[in-house]
Amino acid sequence: MWENCLRGIFAVTLCTIAFLPMTAAAQTLAPGQGADVVEDNCQNCHGLDHITNAHHDADGWRAVVSDMIGRGATLTDDQEAQVVAYLASHYGPSSGATSPPK
Repeated sequence: MWENCLRGIFAVTLCTIAFLPMTAAAQTLAPGQGADVVEDNCQNCHGLDHITNAHHDADGWRAVVSDMIGRGATLTDDQEAQVVAYLASHYGPSSGATSPPK
């Protein structure tokens, strides 16, 4: 009896894990110059909600992007500057923006 219950839990867990990448891919960012660079590079490792729920100023975003580069993100210097400017503009402390509903 417990074996069937455990199999059911295992199956639900597997299905949930399998569909997580689809959920992350369905998220979108506010339109603007740099959004494509963020989408192409950042969601390889985490969902866009990590970005849309954070509201840093330019220095804060610069530190976050620098940390992500230190962890393996590959951005050119121009892309890094573009990403920081985009994030500070669209997801800064006073923006209040979040990703649009799916």
